Amino acid sequence: MTPPPSGTIVASFPKAGSTWVRFIIGNLFNALHAEVEAVDFHNVHGIVPEIGRSDDRRLFLGMPAVWKTHDEWRKGFDRVILVVRNPWDTLFSYHQYINGKLEKPTTLESLITSDKRGAAAVVHHAASYLSRCPELLVLTYEALHASPREEVARLASFLGLEPTADQLRAAIDASSFNRMLSSEVEKGRKYGGSGFRFMRQGAVGAGFAAISADPTLDRHVRRELAKCPPLHERYGEFHT
Repeated sequence: MTPPPSGTIVASFPKAGSTWVRFIIGNLFNALHAEVEAVDFHNVHGIVPEIGRSDDRRLFLGMPAVWKTHDEWRKGFDRVILVVRNPWDTLFSYHQYINGKLEKPTTLESLITSDKRGAAAVVHHAASYLSRCPELLVLTYEALHASPREEVARLASFLGLEPTADQLRAAIDASSFNRMLSSEVEKGRKYGGSGFRFMRQGAVGAGFAAISADPTLDRHVRRELAKCPPLHERYGEFHT
């Protein structure tokens, strides 16, 4: 297993919002000290590289080192930005991702009830950080939607950055769903084929509506969510 690098780690379960946060970080860096024309799905891998990849050269060397992982917490992950999203939306988006990009058709039910990839895995991933990480900033997908200025300011402060109000606004605007979607359409992505659209909706609540409509699946998600009190406190009463 690759040793943890020094710096800050952006951690999330797949499809919980880490790509959005990586774009925000990249655009904060670029607003403070322009180095790229625009953050896109190619250079973002050099701005916030994924731990374990050897083909990404870090950009913005004058800025704090930030890395990305989908791994659960392990020793050495000492300073972490944990990105969480309500488990219904996370699982629904992950299901679309698996059936699209990975071309491994599976039913929504089989994914949700899977111990390795379903509701249990989503909850266990977050719990591993919430219970063990010594220095942790929690960002929620929903709060980033509802209060981007406040949440991105918290993120900047955690990284030791001091953007002006205009720089903060510019980074938020450059990381909007529409800007990211346009970047994917116009420039493509470094990883993944052209037949799959990574940017789907960027909305809050679509997965909740789909999964909660099935009482059996909804109960399963809620049972797993209850196993992590801090996460349950955030999402136990979630509704759209």
